[in-house]
Amino acid sequence: MKAAALTVLTASLMLFAPAFAQALPPLPNLHPTPDQMCDNTQQIVNTVRAQHPNATPDQIADDYDQMMGAKVPGYQLVQGQQHQQLLELIQACGIR
Repeated sequence: MKAAALTVLTASLMLFAPAFAQALPPLPNLHPTPDQMCDNTQQIVNTVRAQHPNATPDQIADDYDQMMGAKVPGYQLVQGQQHQQLLELIQACGIR
């Protein structure tokens, strides 16, 4: 069940994560494994918590939105969906 929930939640999040990492990666994997999705989510959480160690999941999603909005033109069109998906992934992956 965890795998199904994670698969549904991450397709669009995985598309934006490379921009978050400030790298020029290969094309995103459109069929990531649950472990890959959780690893990617953990990387986002670690990046935000490096600057804000006590950030809550809501604060992490807010910071992610701000960073992505600054890096990805048109991000505001999917911001609400991305925000919610990140919160759901943090919970589904058991990230604290």
